[in-house]
Amino acid sequence: MSKDPAFLFYYQDFIVGTELLSNEEVGAYIRILAHLADKGKLSKEDMQSICRGCAFSKRLQDKFLIDNKGYFFNERLSLEVEKRKNYAESRRKNAKAYAKHMEDENENKDKDINKDKKENKSISVLTEVSQIIDDFNMIYTSNYKQNNKTTQSLIRVRLKEGFTIDDFKAVHRKMLKNWGADAKMYKYLRPQTLYSNKFESYLNFKEFTTKLSENGIKAYLVGQTWLSSQKEKDVK
Repeated sequence: MSKDPAFLFYYQDFIVGTELLSNEEVGAYIRILAHLADKGKLSKEDMQSICRGCAFSKRLQDKFLIDNKGYFFNERLSLEVEKRKNYAESRRKNAKAYAKHMEDENENKDKDINKDKKENKSISVLTEVSQIIDDFNMIYTSNYKQNNKTTQSLIRVRLKEGFTIDDFKAVHRKMLKNWGADAKMYKYLRPQTLYSNKFESYLNFKEFTTKLSENGIKAYLVGQTWLSSQKEKDVK
């Protein structure tokens, strides 16, 4: 850290304290104070050298104290220099602490923003999942739950791969037309099958013409479900 280039000058105290000094002594006093602010302490030889043409008089010497090694210093000046040093250090620490605080604030803001983005993204995905399952249930007159973890997981994987809600709707309708009237295949019209890693192939499935309309296929599926329930009753 560089030295402080200044110290507080209490001009009223200075006027009173130098009242009995000659102009030459006052000039020498000022020069000595400046050197002491820089060095802290000075030898008697240094003091005399600083006075130059003016004698290092008794009245001038009385303005200073002498340590146990014979070096001169000014107690008031030493206190003021130390006070400014401590003040500057406290300001530096405060500035550093403030900078750290702002850095933490910005970091927390970034975390909050990222958290909000993740939450918003999560909400968006859940909305897409709900729309897809609702469409599936509407098309197949089924009642698959939106909170089913397996179904959600399969849909999320396909969405991450870049497929859209419209792609899911297309698969729902396309596979209904292709498998709905097939007694062997209609049982596979379920999320576990349609949303598997074969999803893309189902999306690009080559359709064939069927005599049944979409509503007719739905009716067929409902009938098949009823027959299955009757078989279960007979077994019991």
